[in-house]
Amino acid sequence: GATLTIPASKTLNIAGNITNNGTLTANNSSTIVFKGNNDQILSGTMIFGNVTFNQAGVHKIIASSGITVNNIANFTKGIVVGDMTFYAGATASNVTDSASFVDGKVTKRTGASVETDFIFPTGSATDGQPKVLGSVLVASLSANSETSIVFNQKSNGGGFSDSEMPQFWKPNNCDDNNPLFNHISNFEFWKVNTTSNLTATLKVSADNQNAHFNTGATTFDNDDIYGAIWQGGCWKNVGGSAVISGDKKTITITNVTIPEVSIRAGEPSWLTMGSKEHETWLPIELVSFTANCNGRSALIEWTTATEKNNDFFVLERSHDAVNFKEIARIAGAGNSIEPISYAYTDFGVRNGDNYYRLIKPHDFDPRKK
Repeated sequence: GATLTIPASKTLNIAGNITNNGTLTANNSSTIVFKGNNDQILSGTMIFGNVTFNQAGVHKIIASSGITVNNIANFTKGIVVGDMTFYAGATASNVTDSASFVDGKVTKRTGASVETDFIFPTGSATDGQPKVLGSVLVASLSANSETSIVFNQKSNGGGFSDSEMPQFWKPNNCDDNNPLFNHISNFEFWKVNTTSNLTATLKVSADNQNAHFNTGATTFDNDDIYGAIWQGGCWKNVGGSAVISGDKKTITITNVTIPEVSIRAGEPSWLTMGSKEHETWLPIELVSFTANCNGRSALIEWTTATEKNNDFFVLERSHDAVNFKEIARIAGAGNSIEPISYAYTDFGVRNGDNYYRLIKPHDFDPRKK
């Protein structure tokens, strides 16, 4: 039953957790700053005028009941885990990199006026995986509209299921695509619900330069990458102009078209990135790779989550972890979006240490071998 009121133009700094069992009233010109040294937990209803996330490090602000913003949300440092809603006129600022974003659904509502250049500060952060900002900057939002966007990474184990996203890895080009996709990224993607036709800028910015690309690829051409939307049973090329920057940590695609999708009809648009070349994204998503001693032999096992044009694996062994020698070639599955397990027994082990590795998988395309 208690009431907490933050008056106009006043700032409340919070270094720990906050629980609202009563009434929290924050004037729209007031500011609440989350500046903890560790994760901070927000319990109950959280409706703020201005809010700033400025933690001492890249920690989490865990808001299980979500956060509503009436004015400005400033993303300096700290990752919001939970949903965030921006009311008419509210904006997000300083949405630049993987140090601060919303790991949850971001909803933007407009009022009687058109709103321009709104940025959805979405991203994905799972322990042990790269932190990736997956922001969407929308040029214009229609009056009295609602748009919600959530970003995720399938490789994080969270992601969206294959039943929700049919043929996610396979190109399945729409008839009017120009150019055609060679494949679609199933590592970083958005789920969009909107009552407006949108022109957007997509940006993925990671804290790990290997989050987006095949580490064995030698070229990363900007004109290889386009926006892609699942529409009517096929992947539609929705254009865009890509720029790769920040030592391969950031991909920005401008002028991507997102068609209206009725929220009431429950018809989400799956938005991701497509490539006209094979090398751009990882052709193999490796889930595990283990080697165990078994008397005078060693059992090497690995599992893939997805495979694209995978002809065969090359398994190598070393006794010093420096000089490796090929010991086997194991046939791949070609194309797959289901988990596949492999095993090989090595009878050539020697006394002492034995090291194993899978080198870059080989493609069916002879130009890639």
